Amino acid sequence: MLFTNPLLAILLIPTPQQLVMDSSAVQECRAEQLTIQVDNKAGDFNGMSHSGTEIKIYNKGPECQFPARPRVKIYGSEDKILPLENGTRPEQLAQNLVIDNGQYAVMQLRWVSSPVYNENKKLKAITLSVDTRYSALKVPLATEIYIPADVKIGTFEQTPLRIVEGRSER
Repeated sequence: MLFTNPLLAILLIPTPQQLVMDSSAVQECRAEQLTIQVDNKAGDFNGMSHSGTEIKIYNKGPECQFPARPRVKIYGSEDKILPLENGTRPEQLAQNLVIDNGQYAVMQLRWVSSPVYNENKKLKAITLSVDTRYSALKVPLATEIYIPADVKIGTFEQTPLRIVEGRSER
């Protein structure tokens, strides 16, 4: 393209963020090319009334797209979804990340882990899943989550996924 007006040229050239958001040439990540881990960072997420974990998604296949705000589900016994949802306010634009081969992306989850409410309901979490449009990545998660007894659905906090610079130590 030949631009005669330099300002127009600057306005029409996509930014790196736009390229990621419109990365139709990059395939969506498939479950079989990804691995998932949880890491409580030796208790770094633990406080007087809360706990959490870091979720690490590693790409062992070709470059692919993954949602920056994937849906997280937490399961209890008998593989039943617990009444929990992401209580973090979503960003205006939930863009996709491009994860290169050998790279990983991380996000953090936090929840209430002790009986701090006047009346509490204790949920025993056994498994966590990160869902994409076509698949779910599951990993064991053994923890207790407390919600107020008078609510139908409790909440947890979830940060967006971000690429960790450099290659994974895997």
